[in-house]
Amino acid sequence: MFSQLITAGKVKFASLASALGSADDLCLAVSAGREIGPQRQSGTSPGPTRSDFTLNMNRNERVHRLTAKEIERQKAIAALKENLNTGTTIYTVLRSVNPSGMSRTMDLYVVANGEILRLTWSIAKVLDWTYDRRKEALRVEGCGMDMGCHTVYTLSEVIFGDGYALKQRWL
Repeated sequence: MFSQLITAGKVKFASLASALGSADDLCLAVSAGREIGPQRQSGTSPGPTRSDFTLNMNRNERVHRLTAKEIERQKAIAALKENLNTGTTIYTVLRSVNPSGMSRTMDLYVVANGEILRLTWSIAKVLDWTYDRRKEALRVEGCGMDMGCHTVYTLSEVIFGDGYALKQRWL
């Protein structure tokens, strides 16, 4: 296994055995796809420097790091899961229609715990659709179908894995 890890990427090292305590340390460093180096502990000599050895991995072997956009999307999904249950009704309000008829803006609301909550911004983040800041509403592209139903169906598919888990009504 150790030889497979060495051949997976280009490894240049001075004294790998003395720098790493065990092969497990190397496995962790290779699986994380980062440059490896000796772990300095207080009261010990620094050992080999960072320039003594490096690990260059192929791009497809690196660990995926979440972008700020993906983190924000995950937070929005968690917030919606907290406020939405299967069978919950999402209320949609049509704000405007583009003169060409190819897009429209709408707001989405839910009644939870006796309060009306506006979900438009969170839904825009979850679905990765455009939030029109000028009109302060979700921009939905397309025509020829009930776009409110389409929006709620798509949201339900993302949140619950079932497009029919949420209900939709126009206000």
